Amino acid sequence: MAQSAVVAEAEVVEAPSGSVPRRVKKLFEKFDTDGNGRLTLEEWQKAVALEFPHMPAHAEAHVAPVFAKHATSTPEHPHKFVDLPTFSKMYASLLFRNFDADNSGLLDATEAEAALSYLSEGKAMRLALPLGKDASGADTKVGKSWFWAMYKTMMDT
Repeated sequence: MAQSAVVAEAEVVEAPSGSVPRRVKKLFEKFDTDGNGRLTLEEWQKAVALEFPHMPAHAEAHVAPVFAKHATSTPEHPHKFVDLPTFSKMYASLLFRNFDADNSGLLDATEAEAALSYLSEGKAMRLALPLGKDASGADTKVGKSWFWAMYKTMMDT
């Protein structure tokens, strides 16, 4: 695919510190059963299974590795865990992979809009970026950096 067909870079959109989309916060709180502000691998896996019950195999393969990559521990909490902001980043990664039907690492407009609509609990979403076709006739695609930028703008949806 020609580079012009990929929306590859985006300006960083800053959200208020610790802010996450409403749906993500509710999911985190549901599985943070002890209310300590941390999720273990087991809690993360349960949350993902509930949130994405029909996740494609290529996305499911990243559930445990994404936790291993982002989890931390402290002397007070020696078992690996993630906090809410980290959970939100991990959720965004799996949301992208879940809607990346062909596992290309890019979302077409329909996939990106469906992912953002899912995040906003069914509200119709339209992408605010120049979609169209490049000189070869290929549809514009949304890369992970653009998707992350759009995700971060949806903190109160």
